[in-house]
Amino acid sequence: MMSLLTVEGLCAGYGELPVLHEVSLHVAEGEIVAIVGANGAGKSTLLSAIAGLLRPTAGRISFRGADITGRAAHRGPGAGLAMVPEGGKLFPFLTVEDNLLLGGYTNEDAKARAARLDEAMDTFPILRERRGQLAGKLSGGERQMCAVARAMMSRPALMMLDEPSVGLSPLMVERIFSVVETLVRREKLTVLLVEQNVGEALELADRAYVLDHGAIVLGGPAAELRRDARIRETYMGL
Repeated sequence: MMSLLTVEGLCAGYGELPVLHEVSLHVAEGEIVAIVGANGAGKSTLLSAIAGLLRPTAGRISFRGADITGRAAHRGPGAGLAMVPEGGKLFPFLTVEDNLLLGGYTNEDAKARAARLDEAMDTFPILRERRGQLAGKLSGGERQMCAVARAMMSRPALMMLDEPSVGLSPLMVERIFSVVETLVRREKLTVLLVEQNVGEALELADRAYVLDHGAIVLGGPAAELRRDARIRETYMGL
């Protein structure tokens, strides 16, 4: 499979505080790749650097063969890169429908946007029921669904999910992950998943990397990592 995203020797941080230390990874087309690790390991910082929300201090990020290191975040959706931030980060005083339409802002074809909106609401029927409701009134699970649907409005090649399970019930987490699997098959989508719930992430992913104190310490097929005694003891409490 072709590599859709390649990260090489990436270093990044906040001011004088370094967080990522020479992180390298790749994501092939059609894969679900998980980045797992403890809280504070640098997982969200990694996604922020890839998305263009944080400028790396060293290293290179390439997407679809083009160097996107330090590229402005607003250029991502139009180029096929979408991110679902932790907590969804919806606009609470806009309706569900308006939040979704904002996800398709790169598409100037009104008919295409309307068709995509229908597809999003077919994927998450509850959003059709809530389309006129303020996003700030949604439940946690509904907010996460809306955030995923908003990301899909731009028809991304790669969707990055930052801690989608935070604050959700196990049943809702299972439902969100099931929809992600469906989107991978239906949309030929590639997913980079950051997740603190290591067991759930390794169940969903094809491959995974373990990030610890800003560095990749382990990587491989998710099924193998799920059986690894170090992973089971350190991250899964088994």
